[in-house]
Amino acid sequence: MHIKINEKTVGIARIKNGVAQLLLDTSKYSLKDYIIKAIYGGNEINAKANATSTLTIIKYDTEVKVDDVVVNNGANATLTVMKTTLKIQLENNKLVRSEDLKLNIKIVDDNNNNVIGTTAIAVKLNGRTMTTCNIIDGMAEIAFNFDEYRNSNYNLTIVAGANKLYNSASMTSVLTIV
Repeated sequence: MHIKINEKTVGIARIKNGVAQLLLDTSKYSLKDYIIKAIYGGNEINAKANATSTLTIIKYDTEVKVDDVVVNNGANATLTVMKTTLKIQLENNKLVRSEDLKLNIKIVDDNNNNVIGTTAIAVKLNGRTMTTCNIIDGMAEIAFNFDEYRNSNYNLTIVAGANKLYNSASMTSVLTIV
């Protein structure tokens, strides 16, 4: 059975016990509707047959959850963000005021694969935007200097903007500086 999307053959599915299946990587497709056509050429017992349906590619809905974190300034920290239940993780749990903090941000999907494409993010402390940048294919490193901050606890918010595959998401946590 030949499978076509928008009149272009994307694969041939073998029929087993009356069922044809084809695995299709939709990450290469834009967000829109496609016409799927299955074409069966027939055999000595069964006549030729065709069927048409619609494939709709939509953005992932995302939700960000994170535990409160304490990070050492000057140490690398990894933030992990996933498609459906986004999670942010930091490697270290204490922050030293006199050094620059480097956050290694990683955005992954449910299977721990890096997200695809460019995602704009904003990092905020107590509601004030500290920096904005783009994460490309799920990876970025951001450096901060916390010398001027005298309090021990700050609300850390990371906002990821929508891109062609993912809706926007945000997370808030407590950042502790020691």
